[in-house]
Amino acid sequence: MVQKPKGSMFLKKKIMNKVTITTMFEKYIESINNPFIKETIKLYDRKDREKRGLFVIEGRKELSLALKYNVQMEHLFYCLEIIDEEGKKLLSSIPSLPKTKVSTKVFEKIAYRGTTEGLLGIAIQPCRKLDDISTQKSFVIILEKMEKPGNIGAILRTANAAGADAVIVCDEISDIYNPNVVRTSLGGLFATPTVQSTTDQTIAWLKKNSFSIIASTPSASYLYNQIPLQENIAVAIGSEKDGLSEPWLREAHYKVLIPMVGEVDSLNASVSAGILIYQYSKKILHN
Repeated sequence: MVQKPKGSMFLKKKIMNKVTITTMFEKYIESINNPFIKETIKLYDRKDREKRGLFVIEGRKELSLALKYNVQMEHLFYCLEIIDEEGKKLLSSIPSLPKTKVSTKVFEKIAYRGTTEGLLGIAIQPCRKLDDISTQKSFVIILEKMEKPGNIGAILRTANAAGADAVIVCDEISDIYNPNVVRTSLGGLFATPTVQSTTDQTIAWLKKNSFSIIASTPSASYLYNQIPLQENIAVAIGSEKDGLSEPWLREAHYKVLIPMVGEVDSLNASVSAGILIYQYSKKILHN
């Protein structure tokens, strides 16, 4: 028989027949060697995130948006030595969510960004599908084989700011629940529906729903601002290293480029994406 330590309880939940977390949590943790802390740190590894179906969210703003858009939270850590008054208000607004107070030393250990306003949550990865995306006068962004988490997060942030309906991450090299994606998106990951899929599945879905596919490529014959805006638009952006794969270039209705007039011959992927996103979101901003 296992004896429960004083002041703690056991948490065991199953999501889609997978055990997401099985451990103990205490009301206050001050040791970085605590089992729950070790289990939390493992979530910075992609294999562990995928196996357990969980990920980490840091910061008051990010957690607020996650809760607003119904991301299911499993647990919340907080550090009273770091948290501000707005953070305390957030804590009081979610009385039913299991919480653990931790020491500054422990929080700095589990936080990807160091202090992060003294708030860190463990959440269940949302299960979003292509058919969940709106197909009525819709504007979606396709990211294929994008390798840098910071670029993915920055594009998610821009996509939300510009009013995009969804972001589809195809054949991902970095998963969308990478802590750097979550951090740099500043909540855009939650506010804009984000789906992980494959190139073949996504192209089939776009064609079925009558999307005009715009492919960004340096070999294009059109400038990015020379094409008409359609009802349903999908702009596809590839990795900085390889660009878009042949299926996207073959199926594109338009291939576009951003002109280069200086000595450099390329832009950061998130910068290129920002230019294209705002160009093709005009129909949203002006309606």
